[in-house]
Amino acid sequence: MDGTAAKLSPRTVFAASSGDVLEWYDFTAYPFLAPILGQSSFPPTITLPRSCPPSLSWRWDI
Repeated sequence: MDGTAAKLSPRTVFAASSGDVLEWYDFTAYPFLAPILGQSSFPPTITLPRSCPPSLSWRWDI
């Protein structure tokens, strides 16, 4: 490099910062909402079909 620093416009810095803030919001909101979304989206008991390979059935009663 020639030793000169690249200058970023305020618009570029704002766009990059707002994208980073939204990404961290996702990372913090999901762990808190995952149990609520899971309970409301999936039934409390899950049964797998008999054709399910044994490697996938170790968590559920068949």
